[in-house]
Amino acid sequence: MLRLVANGEPILAVARKMGISDSIIHAWRSAEKKKKGDVSSTLEEETVRRGG
Repeated sequence: MLRLVANGEPILAVARKMGISDSIIHAWRSAEKKKKGDVSSTLEEETVRRGG
């Protein structure tokens, strides 16, 4: 699911497909970033902003 978002799929679209709240996806993304401690997440954020 997070891979779809990272690949440019809008968060709202993914949430609707999965039948969940978009806030859940946002929370999962935040948790994943904290777990990774990854600088490349900036690129993912920009991709999401442009798509949704």
